[in-house]
Amino acid sequence: MLRDWKSVLLRYGLALGLLVVIIAIQTLLLLYGIKLSFTIPIIVGLVAAGWFGGRGPGVFLSILIAVVSALSTPPTPGVTQGEWLFAQISNFALMVFVVFVISERRFSNSREREASERYRQLFQNNPFPMWVYDLETLQFLDVNKATADKYGYSEDEFLRMTLKDIHRAEDFPELLENLPIAGTGTRGPLLWKQRLKDGTLIDVETTSDGLLFKGRHARRVLANDVTEQKRSQNAVLESEEQFRRIIEHSSYGKLLVNERGKIILVNEKRFGYDREELLGKSIEILIPYRFRKNHSLYLEHFKDNPTPRSMGSGRELFGLRKDESEFPVEIGLNPLTSGGGKMILATITDITERKKAEFELRQSEERYRDLFENNPFPMWVYDLESLYFLAVNDAACRQYGYSADEFLSMKITQLRREEEVPRLLENVTSANGDLQKSGDWLHRRKDGTELFVEITSHALDFGGRKARLVLANDVTDRHRAEEDIRQLNETLERRVAERTVELESVNKELESFAYSVSHDLRAPLRAMDGFSLALVEDYGDKIDDAGKSFLNRIRSASQQMSRLIDDLLSLSRVTRTEIKQTEVDLSAMANEILARCAEQHPRDGFVWDIQDGIKVSGDERLLRIALENLLGNAWKFTSRSADPRISFKISEKNGHSIYCISDTGAGFDMKYVDKLFGAFQRLHSATEFEGTGIGLATVQRIINRHGGKIWAESELGKGAAFYFTL
Repeated sequence: MLRDWKSVLLRYGLALGLLVVIIAIQTLLLLYGIKLSFTIPIIVGLVAAGWFGGRGPGVFLSILIAVVSALSTPPTPGVTQGEWLFAQISNFALMVFVVFVISERRFSNSREREASERYRQLFQNNPFPMWVYDLETLQFLDVNKATADKYGYSEDEFLRMTLKDIHRAEDFPELLENLPIAGTGTRGPLLWKQRLKDGTLIDVETTSDGLLFKGRHARRVLANDVTEQKRSQNAVLESEEQFRRIIEHSSYGKLLVNERGKIILVNEKRFGYDREELLGKSIEILIPYRFRKNHSLYLEHFKDNPTPRSMGSGRELFGLRKDESEFPVEIGLNPLTSGGGKMILATITDITERKKAEFELRQSEERYRDLFENNPFPMWVYDLESLYFLAVNDAACRQYGYSADEFLSMKITQLRREEEVPRLLENVTSANGDLQKSGDWLHRRKDGTELFVEITSHALDFGGRKARLVLANDVTDRHRAEEDIRQLNETLERRVAERTVELESVNKELESFAYSVSHDLRAPLRAMDGFSLALVEDYGDKIDDAGKSFLNRIRSASQQMSRLIDDLLSLSRVTRTEIKQTEVDLSAMANEILARCAEQHPRDGFVWDIQDGIKVSGDERLLRIALENLLGNAWKFTSRSADPRISFKISEKNGHSIYCISDTGAGFDMKYVDKLFGAFQRLHSATEFEGTGIGLATVQRIINRHGGKIWAESELGKGAAFYFTL
C-alpha cells in the first residue's frame, strides 16, 4: 500500500515539476515579448505527463496550466469576457485530449508487448524443436532451446546458418521445390532427413506456417524427431521383405502358387529351369504326366480346406525336371493370405532338407516375436472380424495400464470414445493388405485419461485368422503444442482486430484535432501577421526602430508558427493516409524536384547526379513528399558549399535494394544522430538554415509505412548521406 502511495506521489510530483518548467520557459518567452497561449513547451509537458504519469497526472497538469493561463492572461482590450472564457475552455479541452491520446497509446503498446512476451515464452519453452527461417535466404531467424538441444548447435551458431546446413546436399532440389510462397498457410507434415552437429542423420517430420518476422517473409517450423518411429515401421516392413527374401534366397526349394495354380514366386533350381521360365506357368509343369490328372482335384480340395499339411501323405511323390527326368520329393503345403488373395506356399525338399527348413522357420518366428515383444512402441494384433486383441506387447501394457490378459479379453473399440467407433469401423473395413498410416486417434487409458496416438498398421495372417498388426506412437505432446499455437494465433488475431478498431477511433480523433488546428489557430496567426504588417506600412513614420523591430519579430514568429502548423498537419496526414501501391519512377521524380529547386532558388555551380531507372512499388504521393523533404534539405544545406553536389543512387546488399541521397553540404555531428528523425529536432540554428524540424520525422513515417527503414551518415562540414529501404 505504501509503495502505491509513493508511486502516486511521484507521478503527481512529475506533473508539478513539469508545470514549473513550463512556467519558467513561458517567462523567458515573455521577456522577449512573445506571447503564446498554447506553446510547444506545454505540448511537450503534456506528452511527458501523459506518457510517464498516466491520465490522472496528465489531467492534473492540464488543470494547473489552465488555471495559470487564466490568471496570467486576462482578457485583452477588444475581447469580450465570453470570448476569453471560451478560449480558455478550448485550450483546456485540447490539453486533456492530448493527455488521453498519449496515455492510451502507451497502454496499447504495453498490451502488445505482453502478448508478444507470452508468444515468446510458448516458443522458447516448447518441448519440440521450433525455428523461424527467412523464405528468401533460408537463414535461421530464431530458434528455441529444444532446437539447440536436439541438433547440438548453440542458438548463436543457428542464427549464422541456413536451412541447407541441416539438410543433405542431395535433398536441396526437393527442399527448394517444396518451399512455400510467402503468405501460404500451414504446410505439412513433411518428412526429411536432417543432420545433427555431430553428423548423425535423423528422420524429422515438420509442420510449418507463414508469418512476417521483423518485416521479413518467413516460416515458423515445428519439428518432431520420428527416427525411432521410422525404425519401428521399417522393422515391420522388413518382416514382410524378409519373408520374400526367405523364399527367393532359401537353400530349400520354394514355390508360391496362386489360387489358379500359377507360379508367382520361385527359387527352385532343382528342376533345371531358370526362375523366369517358371514365373506365371502352371504348377503342373513340374509334375510328372501320370500325376497331372488328379492334381487339379487335390488343389481344389486344398483350397476348400486350406491348412498346412504335407502333400501326398503316405504316397511317394516325384518332380519333373526340364529334361523330362523325375526325382522323388516331399512337399509341404502352406496357405497364405495377402492383398493379392489366397496363395499356397510349397516347400520341396527331402527328409533331411525338410527338418532343416522347419528349424529355419522356428528361428524366423522367434525373430518376429522378439521384434514384436521388445519394440519400444506399443504394438498389438487384432482380429479383423471380431476386433478382439490377439496379441499385445509390453509397451502397450505400460502405456494403456491394462495387463496382457485384460487386453486379450477386450476389443479395439474399447480404447476409443463412443463417437469415434463408427469411424474406426469404417477404417477397418476399408483397410487393405498394404502398410497403412491411418492418421491420429484419441485413445483412452484404463484410468480414463486420454492420449493422441498415430496409428500405422498392415494386414497379416495370425494363426490362420485375418488380422492387422498395429504400431501406435504417442503424439499427445505434438497435439498440445499445435493446439497452443492455434489458440495463440486466434488470440493474436482477435487482439489485432481490437487494436485496429482502437486505432481507427484514435485516427478519427486526430482528424478532429487537425481540423481544429487548421481552422482555429490559423485565423489568429493571420490576424497577428496582418495587423503587424498594417502597423508597419500605415504607421511606420510614427513608430521608432525598436517598435518596428518588435513588429517584425511578431510577424516572423507568427509566420514560423503557421509553417509549423502546416508541417504538423502534413505529418498527421502521412500517418493516416491509405497507401495506394503503384510503380513509381523515383529517378524521374528526383530530377523534377531538383529542377524546381533550381528554378525557385537559382545557384551557380550546382551539380546533381541522379541514377537512371530507379523504380519502386509504393504510394506515389507519399514517396514524393519524402523525396521533396530529403532533396529539399540537401539543396538547403549545400547553399553555403563551395562545391555543391547532390546524388541519388541505388545499391544491393544481402539481396535488398538500398537507396542513397547524398550531398556536399553542411553535414552534422554523428553524436546527435539519434535526434535526427524526431519531431521538432534541429541540428542547426534557425539563423543558419530555416526550417521547422518536422521534415525528417515525416520522411521516417513514410518509409516505415512502406515497410522500410531510414538512417543517415555524416561528418560536420563534409556533407551527409541518407540511406533508406522500402
